[in-house]
Amino acid sequence: MLADPAQVQQITLNLINNALTATESGGSVIIQAAAATQQRHGIVVQAVHITVEDSGYGIPSEDLARLFEPFFTTRSEEGGTGLGLAVVRSLVQSTTRGLGRV
Repeated sequence: MLADPAQVQQITLNLINNALTATESGGSVIIQAAAATQQRHGIVVQAVHITVEDSGYGIPSEDLARLFEPFFTTRSEEGGTGLGLAVVRSLVQSTTRGLGRV
């Protein structure tokens, strides 16, 4: 299965935007991408593993369950829409549909 490059770009940009927003001046954002091979339901698929890590303030544990919920944001005062991670989840699920749970 081939991923749409525009969707991979959108996923990556949304993750980076969230990391940058959560990171204070002088903090760090680390982005890594690596080719991967996975086996899903007996089918070997080529994949990309994207990691975005930041030194930001983190997510309160009580908010973790709602993290990918559309329009849920902890940053409404700063203009957060709550769509970034919801879009990421939707795009990842559409790209991997039929390959098992993501």
